[in-house]
Amino acid sequence: MFLNFGLTILFLKPTTLSGCIKLRHMQNEKIEKRPTKLKSIQVDLDPSLGTSDIVFPPDTRTRVDDTTAWPYNTIGLVQMRFPNGKRFLGTGTLINENHVLTCAHNLYSAEDGGSAVEVVFSPGRNGEETPYGTYYAKTIYYPELYSRLAPQNPNENPGGVVEDYSHYLYDYGLIRLNKIVDRDMHFGLFAATDEQLRAMDVNITGYPGDKRPRKTMWQANGTFDNGISDDFLFYTIDTYKGESGSAVNGFVPDTPPYRQIVGIHVAGSVRKQTNFAVRLTLDKMYQILEWMTQ
Repeated sequence: MFLNFGLTILFLKPTTLSGCIKLRHMQNEKIEKRPTKLKSIQVDLDPSLGTSDIVFPPDTRTRVDDTTAWPYNTIGLVQMRFPNGKRFLGTGTLINENHVLTCAHNLYSAEDGGSAVEVVFSPGRNGEETPYGTYYAKTIYYPELYSRLAPQNPNENPGGVVEDYSHYLYDYGLIRLNKIVDRDMHFGLFAATDEQLRAMDVNITGYPGDKRPRKTMWQANGTFDNGISDDFLFYTIDTYKGESGSAVNGFVPDTPPYRQIVGIHVAGSVRKQTNFAVRLTLDKMYQILEWMTQ
């Protein structure tokens, strides 16, 4: 299944394509059958107002010098402030002109007082350069089940890894910006099959806190070499604190522009000695679409 949010979408109609489901843009048509809807948390923010993971030697991350080229211009630094005053850095990705996909723990942290009170997004940020400006969150969304489970915020952990990855099943969220960025800067979403994922060359790009200069963009490539499950993706692709919320993207034939988001990077797992992401599924994609159209 493929979603591309380059246009304003009210309703989508599913059609079969090459063994998966592709959604084409359709106005005024409702989906006949939708997956079970999860309860969500919506927090409106006042527009006036990162996770450390595992680097497996050798470190294969390389710096992105031109952050204005696609797809890097869709990726940005997320800066968030929580009720207790603590601030963290993460990563997010534009999936249309004013919505950013990220992880839930960039938006909610029980030990830091609950929902973030300020979230700022800078697409294509390159150190102190912000080629597309800076945008404030107007509204943030994440699954209610994430806050009910209240797993420890990886940003609070030394090294940013977590003990039990299974607690982060609902660690995905959405940021609605206070204004439009650019209608041509966005990534598509794709619910890949197991077979597609096992054959996929994967890229993770974000803002690791261990690299200098600070707030620069870095990327690494690999495969899901540590396996996949119904809800998670596991890999030894190098990541570090600040890359939480990064798009896990891969090449998907017949889905221009071919690289699509298949997961949302979360953290590193001590138990499995792996980095991991929440896998994009049909349910999650419909949930994200619902947030976007509220």
